[in-house]
Amino acid sequence: MKKRYNNIIIIGCSIPSLYAAIKYIDLGFKVSIVEKKNSYLPINDSGYNNFRIYNDNHKAYINLLKKFQINSQKITDINMDTKLMTIINNVINKSKLIPNNILMTYTFTSLCKQLISEAEINELNSYENIFHGIFNVINAFDCIQIFTYDLNVNTNYYYLSNENIQELIKKMIMYINNKHCKIIYNTEIKSIKYIKRKFILGTNTPFIMTSDILLTTMSRNNLLSFTFWNTEQKILLNSLSVINACIINNMINNLLNIKLTDNEQLDNNIRGVLLSNLHIVYPNFPNKSKYIYICNNGINNILLREKIKKIYNDKFLVCSESFSKNNMFITYSLEYIDQCIHFMPK
Repeated sequence: MKKRYNNIIIIGCSIPSLYAAIKYIDLGFKVSIVEKKNSYLPINDSGYNNFRIYNDNHKAYINLLKKFQINSQKITDINMDTKLMTIINNVINKSKLIPNNILMTYTFTSLCKQLISEAEINELNSYENIFHGIFNVINAFDCIQIFTYDLNVNTNYYYLSNENIQELIKKMIMYINNKHCKIIYNTEIKSIKYIKRKFILGTNTPFIMTSDILLTTMSRNNLLSFTFWNTEQKILLNSLSVINACIINNMINNLLNIKLTDNEQLDNNIRGVLLSNLHIVYPNFPNKSKYIYICNNGINNILLREKIKKIYNDKFLVCSESFSKNNMFITYSLEYIDQCIHFMPK
């Protein structure tokens, strides 16, 4: 990639932000990360739980861990529910000839009603008290993707402890610092203007920042706080359903009759919790405001992400987890960043 733009600012400091910074640094760009908090997020924040687990299909995360020589533990005691797995596989097999754009118009529950027997539907309904209606919300295409690539008995799963993740963050930040790039804390972006091919960033400090390219990993809600979006752009940013992640935590609690009230308990019980009975893995504490974003039914999520990547202009790249393929697992946020960088103006 031929370098024309020297200065890149990334708004928000998280593992995806650090990942994006490293990618740009390796391409020869000068990078700054701007974070409104006074430090990197604490590792015991429940938002990190989607970084703890990955499987053999999560290549972007695997490559990142290899780059920084981060070890993980293989999970060996997964207990899949064979009845549920049989139903899911039956639906997946029968849906193979259905075009993806059609699958996006169905919820997973409505697709099941079209493809499987009444007895199987009744069996699936028996899981309602655990799945809390998620099958009635998520579109069939996304659900099939999750069961095919993320929750599959035929793949190996791995677990990162708090110490593993702390070490990853430490090494990523050290790499960035050693390349003479910087993370600027206690700085909140209040306004963004684009003048003479430069982004002018107003902050809560006396200093004004400028950049040639702007990348943000901010959440959908934080993105919407800016006032420069037009109606069409707001509709795009809102083309998602929001599920409070504590619902996923409740699934796990119902399964194991435990309360994961602190990080120590999470670490102690994670092996027994992960993928047990094929339930979506995203443990979270009920008092935390963390959300899972999924595309609304009828929305072409592939086309949606392509539009959102450069929603402001082609030098303003949106890399928010909210718009990744599946923000229940970190690898898709990293893949989304890779795709955004691929579309970076040359």
